Amino acid sequence: MGLVRLYGRHGDIIFPMGIRILPPEVVARIAAGEVVTSPAAVVKELIENALDAGATRIEVEIRRGGVDLIRVKDDGTGIPADEVRLAFQRHATSKLAVGSRPTAADLGRIVTLGFRGEALAAIAQAADVTLISRTRSDPAGRFIRLAAGNVLEEGSRPAAPGTVVTVRNLFAHLPARRRFLRDPRVEAAEVAQVVGRFALAYPEVEFKFLSEGRVRLQTAGDGQLRSAAAEVWGDSVARQLIEAGRVVEPGRLAVTGLVGPPALHRPTRNELAVFVNRRWVQNRRLYAAFEAAYVGVIPAGRHPVGVINLLLDPSEVDVNVHPAKLEVRFVYENEVLTALRQTVREALKAQGYVPDLELAGAADGAQLAFGLEPAASHPDGPGRLPRLRVIGQFEGKFILAEGPDGLYVFDQHVVHERVLYDAFRRALAAGQVETQGLLDPVAVELAVHEAALLAAPDARLKLEAAGFIFENFGPDAVLVRGVPALFAGSADPTALFKEAVAAISAAAEGGAAGSWEHRLAARLACRRAVKAGDPLTERDMQDLIDRLESAELVSTCPHGRHIFRRLPSQYLASAFGRA
Repeated sequence: MGLVRLYGRHGDIIFPMGIRILPPEVVARIAAGEVVTSPAAVVKELIENALDAGATRIEVEIRRGGVDLIRVKDDGTGIPADEVRLAFQRHATSKLAVGSRPTAADLGRIVTLGFRGEALAAIAQAADVTLISRTRSDPAGRFIRLAAGNVLEEGSRPAAPGTVVTVRNLFAHLPARRRFLRDPRVEAAEVAQVVGRFALAYPEVEFKFLSEGRVRLQTAGDGQLRSAAAEVWGDSVARQLIEAGRVVEPGRLAVTGLVGPPALHRPTRNELAVFVNRRWVQNRRLYAAFEAAYVGVIPAGRHPVGVINLLLDPSEVDVNVHPAKLEVRFVYENEVLTALRQTVREALKAQGYVPDLELAGAADGAQLAFGLEPAASHPDGPGRLPRLRVIGQFEGKFILAEGPDGLYVFDQHVVHERVLYDAFRRALAAGQVETQGLLDPVAVELAVHEAALLAAPDARLKLEAAGFIFENFGPDAVLVRGVPALFAGSADPTALFKEAVAAISAAAEGGAAGSWEHRLAARLACRRAVKAGDPLTERDMQDLIDRLESAELVSTCPHGRHIFRRLPSQYLASAFGRA
C-alpha cells in the first residue's frame, strides 16, 4: 500500500492507496482516449476501415468540425449481419490471420491499415454511433445504434452494399476530452488534411469531403497520383511536380511518388506527405531524409512539397507501436532513409535542379579552397563592412564590390532581404509601420486553417500592426485594402497577405525558433526582395550596399544564408605571383 498526495486549492489531501483492478467501463474509457483524440482521429479510423474493406468510393461529411456530426460512407464489402454487434467489441477484428486463429506472429506481417480491433469500440465509448452495413450477399442491411458503448437499438434496414457510420456528439461521454477541442474551423481543417492524405495515398479511390454541407475536396479516383495532388494541393502545384521512383530490391524496398522543384517550397510541412505501405506516418527521420535531398537548393527554414510512398516488405516494418498507428519502426532504418533521400535527390538531378558533381564536406570548406572567405571571417567582425565601391553585376545574381582588403561578392537577393528585414523590424518595434492603400482592394480566398487563424482577435491585431488593412469578405475570404508600404509595389498583395498569415500560424504552432515578428519580417522580406536574374543598375547596387552597412547584422540573411564572401587581396596577389 502507498500514499497519494493530492494538491488542490483547499490544501493537500493525503490518503492511503491500495492496488486494485479498474472496472471494465473505466478501462474502456481510458482505451478510447488513446485512439479517439480528435474528430480527425475518428475520421482516420473510419476511412482505414473503409479502405481495408476494399472501398472504391468514400464520402466523409462533418458538421461543426466533426463535433456535432461525422459520417463516413463507403461501397466496400460490408459487415456480415451476424458480426455487426461483434465489431463494436474491443479487440475484435477481421484483419489478422484470415481463416485461422490469430497469433502473435501475425503482427509481424501486417498488410492492412487497421488490425488492433479498437477503433469502433473506442468511438462508441466517446460518442453516439449509428452503423448500417450490408454485404452483397445479404438481402438487407444490418443496423445498430450505440451510446457510451451500450447498444440501444439494432435490426434490419434497407441499404446499399457497403457501410455507413454516423458519429454524433463526439466526446459527449468524455467531458474532460471535450473541453480540449479547438475552434470548429481548426478541427475541420485537420479533418480535411486527413482526407487529403488518404486521397494522395489511394489515388484509385474516389474521395468526397463535405464540411457544413459544402464540398471541400473531391477526387476522381482515376489512379493518377498527379490528379489527386491537383485536387488536394491545387493544379498549379501538381503541374510542377516531378516523378520520383526507385526499386532498391524487388519485393522488399521501393520508393515512388512526386516531388516538387526547389522553387516550390513552403513555410510548413502541410504539403509534404510520406507514406509507408500507403500508411501516413509521423517519423521525423523520414521527413529529415526527404528534406536532406534539398540541402543547398531551398532556403533554410522552408520545406519542400511532395508525396512519397515507401513500399517495404511488411516483415521489415513494425506498425504496432502506438494505438493510433501513426508511428512505425524499421528493421533496416538507415537503408530506408538512404533510399528515400537518394531517390528524391536523383529526381532533382535528372531535371537539372542540383549539380551532377557535388563536393564532399562543408560548403565553406569548398569555397575556401578557391580563396573565398566566409563573411564571418572578416577582420572587422561580422557586424561591420568597410567602405565598398560597386564594380559590377555577375550572372544577374551577384554584386561585385571593391574593398580595401579584397574583392567582395554579394548575393543580391540576400542583401536586399536583410535590408528590408531590418527596416521592417525597426518600424514594427516602434509601432510605426506605414501602410499603402490599394487602388483596387483584393479579395483573398482563405484555406480552412487560415480562416480559423483569422477568427482569433490576436492574429488580426498582429496583421494590422504589420500594416495590413483587411475585412471579412464572406465565410472563407477577406478583402485586403492595404499592405505594408515597405513591401508594396511589385509584390503581389495576395501572396504578401498569405505569407503573413503563414508566418503568424507557424509562430503559434511553435517549432523552429523565432518570434512572430521575426517570422513575419523574414517571409515578407524574402517575398519582396530582388530575385536572381533581376538586372540592377550600378546606382541600384551601390544603394543596396550602402544600406547594408547600417544593418544590424551583415553576415547572414534572416534565414541564415551568407550575404557575402570576400576574396582577400593577399590571395589574389599570391595567385598571380605578385608580392
